[in-house]
Amino acid sequence: MEEKEQSKPFLSIEIDQVTNAPVVIINGQKIEKIVHLGVDWSTGTYKQTLKTITISYYESPGILKTVTYENEITFS
Repeated sequence: MEEKEQSKPFLSIEIDQVTNAPVVIINGQKIEKIVHLGVDWSTGTYKQTLKTITISYYESPGILKTVTYENEITFS
């Protein structure tokens, strides 16, 4: 009998100490050299909400990259 592959979370954030950079894994890819992480999320009960995740990191020395994920969800 085959085991079902467990689905991986879209976003995983680990913070060991408040002064250390967080470990961020998004879609199974670990993001290195993070300089900014922003998460704007609310339950959105009974209204339309926009969920936003923004990550800024150094892709290579001197090259800063910013990626934003947004998802608008409508509740009826």
